[in-house]
Amino acid sequence: MDTRQRRNQSKKLNDKEGTLNASQSTMATPVSTASASAVASMVTPLTNEVVSPPLQSTEQSPGIDKSTTGSTKREKFEESVMKSLQTIIDGQLKLRNDMEAFKTDITKSVEYQGLEIKDLQDKTKMIDEDITGVKTKVDNACDRIFQHRKHISDVFYEVNRVERSTRRNNIRIIGYPEHPGENIIAIVDDILISKFGFEQGNVEIERAHRDGKPYRGKGTPRPRHILINLLRFRDKVIILQSWRQALKGESFRVAEDLTKIDLEEKQRWSQDVQELYKRGVKLRFTGGMWRDRQGKLAPFYQRSPEPGGEVGLDESESLFDTKYK
Repeated sequence: MDTRQRRNQSKKLNDKEGTLNASQSTMATPVSTASASAVASMVTPLTNEVVSPPLQSTEQSPGIDKSTTGSTKREKFEESVMKSLQTIIDGQLKLRNDMEAFKTDITKSVEYQGLEIKDLQDKTKMIDEDITGVKTKVDNACDRIFQHRKHISDVFYEVNRVERSTRRNNIRIIGYPEHPGENIIAIVDDILISKFGFEQGNVEIERAHRDGKPYRGKGTPRPRHILINLLRFRDKVIILQSWRQALKGESFRVAEDLTKIDLEEKQRWSQDVQELYKRGVKLRFTGGMWRDRQGKLAPFYQRSPEPGGEVGLDESESLFDTKYK
């Protein structure tokens, strides 16, 4: 009996446990379904983002519809999202407008700079044309100046040649002492007769006088030259050829009466003439140039080739000098 009672009690206990488990499973199913629908309502159709569910009390307030509450939250969320999207779109439109305005400003600036550059190019072209015109004028002026110089050189040459011809029969006595009231003609006659051996009346003097203004400074006065104009040119040649021997030991000397240009030309080459004389080359100054005994020009008058290959003048020569050659 005891065994049968124990079995009946065990069977009753198993039946109670089965009934309890069935009731628990029945209660769990609607809760999980409600949770799934609540989670699904929190996912937005635009972003598919899951929004954390609001905290709810375990007890629902009486009289509030759950479906109405979920719909209101969704609409607010969608409205917030739309506002955010609209703000982004407005910002993009403003940025686009700013970029368009910047592009317009850049375009205008480039066009302005292009106009400025074109204006500068036009001005540069005008300046180049002006420079070309000025250069042409300068070249023409240089040509005219060269022609004028050549003309002046020709005039100087002719004037010097005429002046040289007027001095053809002249000689100068340099360094002869000067005294007040002296008779120059008598002094010249005495020198020509006593020193050069001319007989009385063989040499005729056209004129003779002191040349230049008297010295009025302090100290020993420097005697002025005695300028003599002879009647015959051959008498001048005899005097110039023999004066070194005739006046040996005297304090004065005889020289040819040169024009200012010829005198400068003679003095300019004096050192070269002395150097050639030391080497045995004797020169004489005649016709405004230094020449040898055969009448050929002195070596220092020779022309030298310029770097360009063309024959040019030596650095010491001038345009006027070439006229004599």
